[in-house]
Amino acid sequence: MIDDELLQELLSKASASYNNGEYQGAIQSWKEALEVDPSSQKAIEGIRMATLLLGDWGPPPAGSATEQEPAPPADGARADMAGLSPRELEAKLDQGIARVCSEVGAMPDVQVLCFATNSLRRPSVMPGRPGLRVVYLAAAGKPLRTAPYRDFPRPGVVIGDQVGTDGILARRLDYAFVLYNPRALGAPAGPRLMGAWGRLVRPLLYTRDG
Repeated sequence: MIDDELLQELLSKASASYNNGEYQGAIQSWKEALEVDPSSQKAIEGIRMATLLLGDWGPPPAGSATEQEPAPPADGARADMAGLSPRELEAKLDQGIARVCSEVGAMPDVQVLCFATNSLRRPSVMPGRPGLRVVYLAAAGKPLRTAPYRDFPRPGVVIGDQVGTDGILARRLDYAFVLYNPRALGAPAGPRLMGAWGRLVRPLLYTRDG
């Protein structure tokens, strides 16, 4: 019989450690939670995220649905993933966010890291790092809405795969823009059309690469 009270206590303790950037402590608490309930998805996914942030790309915890692997950027490459379940898609988003947070967290001058997507998808949990504010915006309304970025520090950089949304947003925020162009196979028609339109307007927005 599962001790629900103890399980919730351990999960809360793990989440508190995780949000404070104490990933080893969080992993330990999540492992203790798995001893109480070996099927706890919160503990399994929590260990996965914390492990990614620590840079350990070893095997996933027991019971995990997918193997850990270097993930694509959270809102970048759109490979054909039609065969994946919603949980597997969420896990890939989590992995991508964790990997970016791990790499950006090593840059002491970065104060805010924002993931913005016009889709409704959301990660299962947001990683935290001391001194780094991490923001996730779903249904962001790029490039029309700029209010969510109003209090972000300057200068800044927008990294994205669409000139027509990310590139225009960068111009409106007076940020630099880096085009991520994965040339992924199997991309849906919408992103392909947006990419074609972006190639048309790119010369109007940017006179040179870089």
